[in-house]
Amino acid sequence: MKDKVCPKCKSKDVEEMMYGMMYFEACEAFGGSEEFYGGCSPDDETRPDFICLSCGYEWK
Repeated sequence: MKDKVCPKCKSKDVEEMMYGMMYFEACEAFGGSEEFYGGCSPDDETRPDFICLSCGYEWK
């Protein structure tokens, strides 16, 4: 997500959160990184849409 900037630390190292069943192939495609995996059945009202990979801040 090159156009997104973290509102907390201003880093551009931001990813969109992913939700749903994570399969082995998907984990491999992301290099085994789970920072931006939000779980299988999140509450749509409160789940974050983005995560900063620099500071870990999550936001809608």
